[in-house]
Amino acid sequence: MIKSKFPTRDVRKFYSFYQRVCNQKSSFDFVFSDIVRTKRQLVHIHIEDKKLESLKVVKFEEPSEYRVKDSWLKKFKSTLPDSIDIVSGATLSSKSTKFLVWLSLYLQGDILK
Repeated sequence: MIKSKFPTRDVRKFYSFYQRVCNQKSSFDFVFSDIVRTKRQLVHIHIEDKKLESLKVVKFEEPSEYRVKDSWLKKFKSTLPDSIDIVSGATLSSKSTKFLVWLSLYLQGDILK
């Protein structure tokens, strides 16, 4: 499924994930590293009840003008990744972030199977 949707992406490079169980509810934390243009961004994604609960760019090594704004990141809490437009001026950063959110939602669903 991942290779058919994102044929050029190498998903073996993500760091790790953690599952939390509290009151019989599972949630997941994913920490991803991805190359944006030539340098990395490090993203933390928290999924709860099969929805994105939080999204934080922890480290961004590209020039700051290529970093997506927090207001754009907040859209993921209420909208599926495929429905969110790419940010002009931060095209590669926004594509990377959308992919990582999609991947975390996909993996979380796959983990629970």
